[in-house]
Amino acid sequence: MIGPMTTTSKKRKSAKAPPKPAKKNWAFPAVVAAVVVIGVVFVVVAALNKDPAPQSDVALAGGGPGDAAPVAAVEGTAAQGQPAPALSGVDMYSGREVSLQDMKGKPTLVTVWAHWCPHCQKELPIIQQLSTEQAANFNFLTLTTAAGQQPAQTQYATPATLMQTQGITIPTLRDDGTKAMNALGAEGFPTLLMVDADGVVVGKASGEMPKDQLLQFMQNPTWTSSQGGG
Repeated sequence: MIGPMTTTSKKRKSAKAPPKPAKKNWAFPAVVAAVVVIGVVFVVVAALNKDPAPQSDVALAGGGPGDAAPVAAVEGTAAQGQPAPALSGVDMYSGREVSLQDMKGKPTLVTVWAHWCPHCQKELPIIQQLSTEQAANFNFLTLTTAAGQQPAQTQYATPATLMQTQGITIPTLRDDGTKAMNALGAEGFPTLLMVDADGVVVGKASGEMPKDQLLQFMQNPTWTSSQGGG
């Protein structure tokens, strides 16, 4: 037989146990740290395995598709028997500074062209050939101008696309305005200017010419205009 509970027994049963210290939840910070580490590793690996930027066949000044080439600096005019205009700037092909005044010692053929001109598109590859075959006898410089004009019929979006497609490596300056073009006396495309070994303008011709006629003009410059310009 169980007798009535004593006062001592009641006190022992009613006493509460002290609260246990709360456990810290380390799971969430650990997951965040793991995600950060994985992210850093992914970025590093991606950077190491990233393909190099595609290189153009033509090294363009500024690295863009012909859009960043500087405007040529010009002084003077292309008067027959007078020193050639001081045409200078950055070569669209090599990215180097070039100057018509520095091309003394050999006669220089200067060609003014527009990327949308069909006659220029036909003549530039011929001049490129001559620049290789006649490198010992002549210097070559070209000026692309009126680049802002893009007739719907052209197959080349920019001067650079023409150079890339046709493999033009002749030192080429870009002038989107008309200052350089006017200084060279170009009224159409293509316009060719012959500058002698002393830097004096000795010939000018306008219009597309076949290879033999081009070479004849280079060897015996005249001050004439021919049909076929753009």
